[in-house]
Amino acid sequence: MSLECSIETAGLRYFGQMSASMSHEIKNALAIIQEGAGLLEDLSGKASPASGASTDRLLRIAQMINRQVGRADGVVKTLNRFAHSADTTYAATDVMDLLEWVSALSSRLLRLRGVQLRLQAPGADQATVIHTCPFLLAELIWRCLNFAAEHNSGDCIYDIHARRIAKNMRICIAGIENWDKLAQSVFPGPIEQAIADRLAAAFEMDAERQSIILTLPKTNMAVMETNATI
Repeated sequence: MSLECSIETAGLRYFGQMSASMSHEIKNALAIIQEGAGLLEDLSGKASPASGASTDRLLRIAQMINRQVGRADGVVKTLNRFAHSADTTYAATDVMDLLEWVSALSSRLLRLRGVQLRLQAPGADQATVIHTCPFLLAELIWRCLNFAAEHNSGDCIYDIHARRIAKNMRICIAGIENWDKLAQSVFPGPIEQAIADRLAAAFEMDAERQSIILTLPKTNMAVMETNATI
């Protein structure tokens, strides 16, 4: 199998992994809604004008259901945006905006490993829009997060920020624990490096700051030329 085919196969696996995780989130919200609806049904048969406590409980259950509906709606919006990111091979992409939905997309899988993400907003004078492939960039960021989380041994927070450096955009994932174990593994692997090459991105493993850093050009000519031929 060629490396090009491997990138496409890896992208499909990434799409499936994220979609499955999001569907679990939706199912969890629906299960809670179903439980709340059952409780409402039971209590509605017992409630009376004089049963103030029952009325209060009905209100709390209704509020819980509304929260879960909002939760499910947010997951569906994130999943919908993720799906549409595969429609575009080249676009103006706000990196901080992309980091926010990648964070939402991957939060469940990272949470299972004890990892939370904390996004650091750039300065007011920092433009974070670049021209690139949003789907591949999201996949590459996830691969960095997933690699770091595989070596995590407890609850921790990864700080993520994006900064404009000259004509490049630098994305930094900091606060990675167990760096000694991480340093013994091969990263980036062939697929990560191939995706980075497609995006004209450079990797840096900063042992002193325990950070993974991606540097991308403001305009990726290689991706733009590929898009023009499709």
